[in-house]
Amino acid sequence: MGGGKSHTLLLLYYLIRYGEKVSPFLRAEGIVASEAEVPSNARVVIIDGTRIQPFFGVRYPDGSLVKTPWGLLLKQLGFYDAYKMLDAWREVPFVPILREALSIAPTLILMDELTFFMDMVRADETQSNRMQEFLQALTAAVSETKGCALVVTTPIGVYEEAARLLSKLLDRYSRPMILASGGEYKQIRKRALFQDDLRRLQEEASSLGDEYRAYYATHLPGFVAQAEEAILENYPFHPFVDATVLKLKNNRAFQEVRDELRFLAGLVYSVYNAKPPDAYMISIGYADLKDQYVRAGTIAKLQNPVLVSRLDNDL
Repeated sequence: MGGGKSHTLLLLYYLIRYGEKVSPFLRAEGIVASEAEVPSNARVVIIDGTRIQPFFGVRYPDGSLVKTPWGLLLKQLGFYDAYKMLDAWREVPFVPILREALSIAPTLILMDELTFFMDMVRADETQSNRMQEFLQALTAAVSETKGCALVVTTPIGVYEEAARLLSKLLDRYSRPMILASGGEYKQIRKRALFQDDLRRLQEEASSLGDEYRAYYATHLPGFVAQAEEAILENYPFHPFVDATVLKLKNNRAFQEVRDELRFLAGLVYSVYNAKPPDAYMISIGYADLKDQYVRAGTIAKLQNPVLVSRLDNDL
């Protein structure tokens, strides 16, 4: 789970596959309209860029080996046997073939981690070209097919070159939607890491913010508003934690939301274990880099033996 996109894809999946069971809960939350109905014969196709290897493909439980993303699509739509010869990197299905497969019943296609996959095939000109041709054909087929929709996630700041290429390919037919803004990511982090009632956390943040406001009013009166706002937004983390996370995102090992959450979980774990008496907020300084769990989510991810060795010497 990450910054909104994973939750959104799960929501769409369950809404289409189990609409009658989940719709009452979604209506109660105002997520879907009361008159919204899902066709009983609707299908969901899932293509996860982290689950298919460009050279090895995906092995299905029935023993069949699917080699390409379009092979995955046709397999889930029940058209694989008829067009098995297209499941190779030599060519992609033409628009009429895709349109035929999609038109049998209402279809939702969920494509996640596609930028990850496109980044993997970027070095192979043939595979990179075939992926671009496939996406162009697929978007055209979806736009020409009634009752068909394609949802593609493109996380910001991850595999940027692949993301730019993907956005360019989808631009003609797509309508971009931002699932979470910068400020909302902080709330998403808290929900992912803590079971506490966030309203209770907010009350504690307000109390701590009052103390900081009084301190800044005496010593740094020009920064009172900024300090209090930063405390309220980031609590229970110190505001400098957010600044550190932003710097870490420059490193490829920390670009995924799951990497960010793993890093923050290490900080929470350190504070929970040590319970330092002065830990009014969770800060970088409390990270126990000698602990293997914390190391695995922090310095070990940098994959820099020289830096790790120097840090160990300091510790």
